[in-house]
Amino acid sequence: MLVEFEKDFVVAIRSLNTNSFGLRQHILIARDGEAHSLCVSCCYDQQFPAGTVVPATISLSETGSRSVRFTTMSGELQQELPECPPQPTQEFWELVDAQTPCDPYSSRQAA
Repeated sequence: MLVEFEKDFVVAIRSLNTNSFGLRQHILIARDGEAHSLCVSCCYDQQFPAGTVVPATISLSETGSRSVRFTTMSGELQQELPECPPQPTQEFWELVDAQTPCDPYSSRQAA
């Protein structure tokens, strides 16, 4: 039996530079500190500045395998990262909940 549930992540930061294929790395963090890295094409990544909430579907199989699928954001090279410490995670989500701009690079990016 497959079990699925929803979980919100937020784009915590994204790289300014791209790799040789035009992908920009994004770090996404959930309220519980779960963190993932996802590389998104530079053609679409401006839709996901830091502070953007991205819903995900978590799937758990009978065999114990687990997958995370970001519902509104697609990319490549997805990787689960070590859990983010509680205090910075809570402080970052407080900024998101207060709708405080939290993308330090937004004013530096070309239109």
